[in-house]
Amino acid sequence: MAVSQSIATGGAEGGSVANDGGSITFGGGFGSLKFGTLNASAALGEGNGNGAYTWKHVLNSAAAGGRSYQYGLYTLPAMIPGLGVAIRVQNMSAATAIDFSDFTATANGTQLRLNYDTGPVTMAYYVRSNSGEVHGTVDLGVAKISMGMDTKTSTVTDKRKEVNVKIPMGGMELAAFYGKKGSITSTEVGVTYALSKRTALNATTGSFKNAVQTDALKSSTRVRLTHSF
Repeated sequence: MAVSQSIATGGAEGGSVANDGGSITFGGGFGSLKFGTLNASAALGEGNGNGAYTWKHVLNSAAAGGRSYQYGLYTLPAMIPGLGVAIRVQNMSAATAIDFSDFTATANGTQLRLNYDTGPVTMAYYVRSNSGEVHGTVDLGVAKISMGMDTKTSTVTDKRKEVNVKIPMGGMELAAFYGKKGSITSTEVGVTYALSKRTALNATTGSFKNAVQTDALKSSTRVRLTHSF
């Protein structure tokens, strides 16, 4: 049996560093079992996320752009090449501190996840009793395009659509993102230039309409220098 652990941090508004979740995974012939927490937003997750203010902030009333969740994820052993089947259990309560013991009919976020990976093309379908979403990625070599959209929600205006395009150009990468949920929209573009293997310079700018927050930004630009360890 193999055991792995991960802890993530991310930049919050105001330049502070915040916890962005962590997990522990147990894997073996039975498949894999993962327990963790994450700072989830109302976005589908196709955005590039390099701006100080992004699509995930636009969709959330909280300034931090999300709230903490606890979750469990069981992935079945692979039986068909490329096909993955997983079951995720997540408490959808609005409380910040989430405890698996306080599940209710509305808070139960049990979700079936189907993934198919052919190499340059990946597809996924996530479904639970009151919602469904599809994801897809195509790697064309000259560009990588990822898309996500809701197939089922409680109302028509709840449905989200996201498209992200990344274009590598030598040591530079261009990125563009568009997100829409009803009248709420976000358009973001950015460029990242690799100064070395672990150091990069990034610039991102975005334009937003009808964000959930009453004091939301209509535009945001950030330039940052990053280094990975």
